[in-house]
Amino acid sequence: MFRNIVTPLLILCFVVLPVQKAFSVPLVTTPAAPIEKKAGPETQKQEEVKADDSIDQNDKGDNNPAKKSVINMLNGFQKMSDNKQRYLEGKQAYDQYMQKDRILSAEVSTHIDFWDVCEKSLKYDYDPKHKKFRKDHWAKKSQEDKTSFTNLFIHLIEEIVYPIANDYFNDLSMTHKLLESKKDYVHIKTIVKNAKKRKNREFIMDWFLHQSANGGWVVYDVGVEGEMWVEGFRSQFNDVITKKSYKELIKMMKKKLVEVKEDRLTDDKKDFEKAKKDRALAKVDAAKGPVQEPAKEPEAGEKEVKK
Repeated sequence: MFRNIVTPLLILCFVVLPVQKAFSVPLVTTPAAPIEKKAGPETQKQEEVKADDSIDQNDKGDNNPAKKSVINMLNGFQKMSDNKQRYLEGKQAYDQYMQKDRILSAEVSTHIDFWDVCEKSLKYDYDPKHKKFRKDHWAKKSQEDKTSFTNLFIHLIEEIVYPIANDYFNDLSMTHKLLESKKDYVHIKTIVKNAKKRKNREFIMDWFLHQSANGGWVVYDVGVEGEMWVEGFRSQFNDVITKKSYKELIKMMKKKLVEVKEDRLTDDKKDFEKAKKDRALAKVDAAKGPVQEPAKEPEAGEKEVKK
């Protein structure tokens, strides 16, 4: 039950989603196949995570650039939440709100290696003996197809996951700890708490980062309570491609993107009307002034003091 509450986070990506939750895709009309946890090269690496001797375990790694990247990404969600709040308060028009939201979404996306996520998600059934995937839906695709798929995937995440995350992370208290840091690989653990909604319960998020071509640190996988992002997408994508086709997967993703944009517009408008109504009620209450308590009746037997 607890996992069902926290998993819509992953999305982060966050926020695991486990994909069917925050990615909410019924990308498929039939139930998605259960996630088959066959270790790929990236999951093997994650399972072997050990504290690096070069790291002071009492050091939270505040100066680590990879940790800063995660924090900057989470701060991006806060900015998106603040941007929506300005819209709800009537301080900016809907078009202004959405224009700013797209800019902030793009900034958050720079902290995630979506190309790597898509590549790994379209490879399935890893053979550790020969160190390769038995099913590879990515390798034979043209550069144009790969770019198109990645851009579509990014748009889905930005429309589905980010709006959830910017509301969700806003109420959370997070403590980040650097678990492992190597030349090309960093593992960060985040302890997440929400005293108001989770009765002081906490859960763990794991961020796995590597360096991008320009030298910056980017997230390539996320885990929530052991549920991994890439694993979830890999299972779902393969299920659709195997039962239907790659073209059908693209068709479903495009259809889902149209639907979520329409749903988001509807939800945003409803939120605005509710906020507007709440402000109006607050003004009425303020105009009435403080409620005066009725005078107390003299207690039985109490004598009036005459001047």
